Amino acid sequence: MSRNNAIIILFILFTIIFSLAKCVDPYHVSVTNDKKMLVVDALITNENKSHFVKLSRSKTNIDEENVMETGAFVSITGDNGENEVLKETKPGVYKTDSTKFIVRVGGKYILSIITSEGKHYESQECEILQPSVINNVYYKPDTIIDGNNKEVEGLRFYVNGSSVNNNYLRWLCDEKWKFKVPYATKIAFNEKKQIYSIPEKNKYCFKAFASYEISIQALNEYTSDQIVGKSACFIPTNYNDRFQIKYSISIKQLSISAEEYEFWSKMKKVNEDGGDMFGIQPFSIPSNIVSMDDDSEQVLGYFQTGGVASKRLFISRAEARDLGLRLLYDDGCVLDTVMVSERLKTVYDLYEKYILTDGYGLYDQPTDQMGFPLDGLLIVSKRCTDCRLRGSNKKPLFWED
Repeated sequence: MSRNNAIIILFILFTIIFSLAKCVDPYHVSVTNDKKMLVVDALITNENKSHFVKLSRSKTNIDEENVMETGAFVSITGDNGENEVLKETKPGVYKTDSTKFIVRVGGKYILSIITSEGKHYESQECEILQPSVINNVYYKPDTIIDGNNKEVEGLRFYVNGSSVNNNYLRWLCDEKWKFKVPYATKIAFNEKKQIYSIPEKNKYCFKAFASYEISIQALNEYTSDQIVGKSACFIPTNYNDRFQIKYSISIKQLSISAEEYEFWSKMKKVNEDGGDMFGIQPFSIPSNIVSMDDDSEQVLGYFQTGGVASKRLFISRAEARDLGLRLLYDDGCVLDTVMVSERLKTVYDLYEKYILTDGYGLYDQPTDQMGFPLDGLLIVSKRCTDCRLRGSNKKPLFWED
C-alpha cells in the first residue's frame, strides 16, 4: 500500500481506523450520513518529477471496496499563468507531465477538480515555500511495541539540518530495496516439447514503500532554527525482505505552511488517540479544498505543497547485520516435486498440468545422486519464480550496486 492510500484511509476513519505507526483494531462506527464524500490526496513539490493527485470516494461500510473517482478533469493552475491538465494513468490516479509542468519555489498553485458528474472543486492558493537544509541523515537500531504488544526491531532515521525562512517542517521517508526470488526458472520447453536450459531471469527486482509515519516540527522565535536529531521515521527490519540484498531510503524535509502544519498536527493526534470516536474526527480536520457548487458539501483531504530538501542513504545487508539486527525473513516458498505417472506419462504432460493449467511456477528438474535429471519437475508458487509478481524489474536511475 502506498503512502497516498494510507492517507486516504485516515481521512475516512469513521469507517476504518488505520494507524500510521502501529497496528490498531478496527473500530466500527455507526454512520447515519451515507453520502459518499470526495477524498483528495495530492502533493506537489519543487522536485523535478511527475506529481500525482488521487481521487476516491469515502466508505460508509468497512466491507466496501475502495471506489476510485474516475473520468475527472483535474488541473493545476499557477500564478504565472501555468495550467497543467493531469492525465489519468490508472483509475482515480492523475499525473502531471514532468517535462512540461515545473513547480517553482515561490510559486502559488490552485488545484481544480471537475468530476465526471460535473461537480466542481477547488483548493485554496498554496505557495511552494523555500526549501530548508539537511546537513546529514543517520540511523540507529531501535524497537517499538506494535498494536499486538509485540516487539518490532528496526532502524530509526534521524535528521540534522536547519530551517530557512520557514517555521514549519514535515518529513517523508521513501524506501527502495533490491530483493530476489529463491527459485527463478532455469528450464523451458521448445516447440518439440523438449526441455532446454535457460539463464535465470526475473530473479532480481525492486520494491518501493513509503512510511506512513507523520513527522512534523514547528520552529518559532523561542526555539533555534537548527534541527538536531529529529526522528524522521522508524523502519522495521525483521520479518521482511528489506535487507535481503541492498536497501535505500530517501529522507525528504518539506517546508510547509502553518495551515498545512495544523492539518498534519490534527491527523497525528487522531492516530495517537487510536482513532477514538469521541476524540477528533476527520470531519473536524479542515480541508483546503471546497465545493464550488455547494458550500455545505464536505471534502476530505488536502492539497499539499512543499519546498523539498532531501538526502539518500544506501545500506547493505552486511551493514544492517553489523548493527546486531536479526534479519529474519521467510518468503513462504516451498519447493515440490512432481514425477511422471501412468496418468501424466511425459514431463511435458506435467508441464501442461501443473504450469499451464494449475498456475504453478516452473523451477527445474529433479536430479539423482549423480546429478542427472529425472523424469519430473520441481514446481513452486509462481511468485517464488518471478520477482515481477512482487516488485518491479526496472532498476531505479539512482541505484548503486
